Amino acid sequence: TDCIQTDASINPGNSGGPLFNDEGELVGINGRGSFEKRGRVNSGAGYAISINQIKHFMGHLRSGRIVDHATLGATVSTRNDGAVVVSNILEDSEAYRRGLRVDDEIISFAGRPIRSVNQFKNILGIYPKGWKLPLAYRRGTERHETLVRLEPLHRRTEMLPGQNRPQQPPDQPRPRPDRRRPGEPQPGEDPEQPRQRPRPGPQRAMRPPAKPPEEYKHLLVKKDGFANSYFNQLELDRTLKALREAAEFESLAGPWKLTGKTEQGEAFTFALSDDAAQLRLANQDFTQPLDGAEAADAPPGTGGLVMALAHFRMLLTEMPFTELYYLGTEPLDGSGDLVDVVTGVTGVVETRFYFDSGSGAMLGFDTRIEERVDECTVRFGQPLAFAGRALPEQLIVSRGGEAYRTLNVEQSELAAGERPKPEPAKDEKADGDEPRDSDEPTRE
Repeated sequence: TDCIQTDASINPGNSGGPLFNDEGELVGINGRGSFEKRGRVNSGAGYAISINQIKHFMGHLRSGRIVDHATLGATVSTRNDGAVVVSNILEDSEAYRRGLRVDDEIISFAGRPIRSVNQFKNILGIYPKGWKLPLAYRRGTERHETLVRLEPLHRRTEMLPGQNRPQQPPDQPRPRPDRRRPGEPQPGEDPEQPRQRPRPGPQRAMRPPAKPPEEYKHLLVKKDGFANSYFNQLELDRTLKALREAAEFESLAGPWKLTGKTEQGEAFTFALSDDAAQLRLANQDFTQPLDGAEAADAPPGTGGLVMALAHFRMLLTEMPFTELYYLGTEPLDGSGDLVDVVTGVTGVVETRFYFDSGSGAMLGFDTRIEERVDECTVRFGQPLAFAGRALPEQLIVSRGGEAYRTLNVEQSELAAGERPKPEPAKDEKADGDEPRDSDEPTRE
């Protein structure tokens, strides 16, 4: 999608190779060509994946994960007057929750004007799943602007190993399709005689997969959902390095207490421990047990702020998540420079932590307490030092684009405590060993 067409001679075997411009700059990756009907001869038109799509996907590819394209969760068509309108939409999609409906006119997407169905598909196709991008649409005479997090194009099971098209064994000819009608005899066969089933001949054995040389064996770590989780660990360590060096929170694994006031002057207190997270706001108490209980939307309308703060403390004190991995890069809140994203999961609760790719500073996080619901969005103000450790001075909380509160932290009490060091993961195997069980944690 949104590819570069070139008259450079792209032939079989060139796929995956670079496309350069006259100044030697990499502008694309060669992928397809137009060929004569007879023979594989280039007819003068070749196509390359654009450098824009490469830049969008590069952070995700560096994560070592299996990466998917995106969908809006809606299809579009052309109206009689030429407008591009929504023809169908999934009611559990984020686009629907942001207000998009059938017959709405798509004005722009990802900052680019939409003038045709093909143009919309081209723009959508250059983004990976999970990016949050701006969408403008019109209903009647009223214009609406919102941010939408893109859905995955495929189901998770479709992206697992072994779900692709079956591969032909090496050196074995492809079977020719049987074009005869049912019951029609083969050439030279007596139609009066009963047909004999052919006996299966000897099958050529599949070649075993190649293994890396012994000195590079440690560079390949198999794990469900990953092309190679070894590189994910490298990117995870790089992203969290600045956080760990800036303030050593692991020794403060005891109970935490954060107090302050909202912009309306309401007093609040967060009490965070290994067992529960609590918030007292405007003389109301909200408690979230952390013993595996279902995550609650507490306070109501926040998308689970109390649970979100519990995940924040877990990351700082290095408490074990069910999963903790480097996701890739994406523009924070749909615009600006790309930021690094780390994902932490406990049960069905998932939090995306955002880090400045240059300084490594943490910028905020989004927590989703269950699938197909809006996230609790927390963004940080300027950091404030508490006992030599930097915590955000402000917590700017919203959900689905609607502001909830700005919490100004005035005081913190971070109790000392020790967190057991995680043992090496037992479920990750190197060099062709059996893959890990997807239900086992990555840290123990």
